[in-house]
Amino acid sequence: MAALRAAVRALWFETAPLPELVSRISDNLRQTLPSNRYATLFLARLAPDTAELRYVNAGHAAPVLVRADGSHERLDVGGTILGGLLDAEWSEGRAVLAPGDILVVLSDGVVDAMSSGLTPEAVAATVGESRQAPVSGILAALQKAADDALGSERSDDDHTFVVLRRRA
Repeated sequence: MAALRAAVRALWFETAPLPELVSRISDNLRQTLPSNRYATLFLARLAPDTAELRYVNAGHAAPVLVRADGSHERLDVGGTILGGLLDAEWSEGRAVLAPGDILVVLSDGVVDAMSSGLTPEAVAATVGESRQAPVSGILAALQKAADDALGSERSDDDHTFVVLRRRA
């Protein structure tokens, strides 16, 4: 994690397209990590004036964009994991956050809960049910949903959510 964070921080302020930055981050990890290690990453930039989100999903659990009308989509455009393949390439995805839309980014620890029943549809439903709450309330509802999905099979990994809501 420290190597990934350092690689991202070193390149973040460069103006290169996101797929190029991800490729350079992956190269850095391939040079610094043992060959049996890799990382996943969801790297995104949000333009505040247009609410356009440009992103690359490098093998990470796909964030869920819950639209104001209750529909949802997974942000899975990108490519493979980081630090693995020498000639890997990544693509850039784009989404525009409309007023009332809510983006939920998940840590890899949530994937355990997702395989236990916390599907993208369940994430969208949880967000929909708590949509009127402050973001802290949405976070609490998502954490409860992850805990409920795992039941007694608690994971040692974290269950981290990042929630971004565009105000109506």
